[in-house]
This record gives sequence, C-alpha cells and structure tokens, in this order.
Amino acid sequence: MHHSYKNSKLYYTYKIMYLGVKNQILLAKSLDLGFIGIAREHIKIDKYLIRILKAATPESRYYIWHTQGDDKVRPEHAANDGQTFDWNNPPSTGDPGDDYGCRCTAEFINSPDKPAYSISEPSKGAVTIKKPDGSEETRTGGSRAWRNNNPGNLRSGTFANNHGAIGSAGGFAVFPDEATGDAASAALLRTPTYSGLSVDDAIARRSPSNENDTENLQNTIHNISGLSGDEIVGELDDNQMSKLTDAIKRTEGWIPGTTTINPAP
Repeated sequence: MHHSYKNSKLYYTYKIMYLGVKNQILLAKSLDLGFIGIAREHIKIDKYLIRILKAATPESRYYIWHTQGDDKVRPEHAANDGQTFDWNNPPSTGDPGDDYGCRCTAEFINSPDKPAYSISEPSKGAVTIKKPDGSEETRTGGSRAWRNNNPGNLRSGTFANNHGAIGSAGGFAVFPDEATGDAASAALLRTPTYSGLSVDDAIARRSPSNENDTENLQNTIHNISGLSGDEIVGELDDNQMSKLTDAIKRTEGWIPGTTTINPAP
C-alpha cells in the first residue's frame, strides 16, 4: 500500500527532530524547574514523541504490555500485562513507562489480532498462563525456573521479550513452553556478552563468586555437559550448546511440579 510522505516514517522522524529541538529551547528557559525537573520533562517529551512516531508508522502501531512481574508493579499496570493496545488510543493508565518510575515495556506488533497470553500468580508457588485460545495452564510447586518455562532463569525484559517471552513472574521471564525457554537461554549465550568467553568464564559471569560457589558450579557443569570449560562459547556446535544449556538448566534448579489444564470456555 502506498503511503503519502506526510504519513511516512521519514516525515515523522524529521518532525520529531524539530519538536525535540524546540522543546529543548523552551526547557532551557524554564530554569525554575531545576536540573532534575528539566530531565524529567525531557523524559516526558521523549515518550510523547516516540508515541507520535509509533502511531504514525503502520507496521508498529500496536503493542503488547509487559510488566516486570514483581511486587513493585502497580496494580493497574498488572491488569494491563499481556494486553494489546493501540498507540493512538492508550489505556487509562497511559502507555508503558509513562508513569514516573514505571518499568513496564511495550512489545511492538503489526496487528491487534496477534494472539496474546496473560500471566498471573494466583497463589504462592503457582503461575497461571492464559493462552490465546482461552485455555489456562496452572503450574504449581516445583522451582521458579520450571513454573516459568525458563530453564536459564532469564530476567524479564527486552531480550527475553524478543526471544519469545510472553510475560513475567517473580521478576523472571515466562515462556510459552520449555523449548522456547531453552532457545532463549542458548540465544543469550550467543550474544557478544558471552560468545567470546570460555565456558568457565561465561559461567562465572552468569554466576559471580560473590553470590555463588562458582568453582563448584563450573565443575558440576563440566560433569553434566562433558565440556572441559576451556571451549569458547561462540565456537560451540549445536550439540555442545545443547549440552551446555541442559547443564545450566539442571544447575539452575529445574524441579518439575504439577500442571493443571483448564480448557477454553
């Protein structure tokens, strides 16, 4: 479909640049705000301008709201978790990040019809995954890694969202199934943060000695995976990577619990 120049991303990019400079000048004149006040106003302006660009760009007009899934999340934001919204028609709470100190994120999507999941913790030690078809899977007991389908215990955030996470619980990402969580764990090890390190150094970075018995953890992973620890992570073949992520899963405390499925109404 042809879009006019006024509706193009380029047009709105230039508009944002113009408005940004204009507002910087206005803010510089508002000296009574003080430095912190000006910084906060800049954040508000940046978020507003981003919304203009996203709303004007057809391929990213919609988003799915994601919280951090911990006890610091505002109740009204928790209610938005996993829901789809239009940048042109934000919810009554505003968009993710609008409220001061909000840590929620937006997963940009092409269509409001993209199937959405929602995550809840109905009781201590339980995670319920509501699926796009309306069915619910409640995972009770076991370990946090197992309840979240998150073998690598990846924290919730942009990386996890970009690798299949459907929400968060307890501050950790929730994946739709174990296979997706496994793939995300491997993808993290393939990033520049870890790929140039030896297996042992990667383990030490994931589990620093000030918080863990790193040496014992390294030896356990050697025994489970059959790797010496000297291999470079980025040079591991698929079979070796699979052995490494499986060893990480087991050392992260992958303990199964009980799964209950409630069919769609």
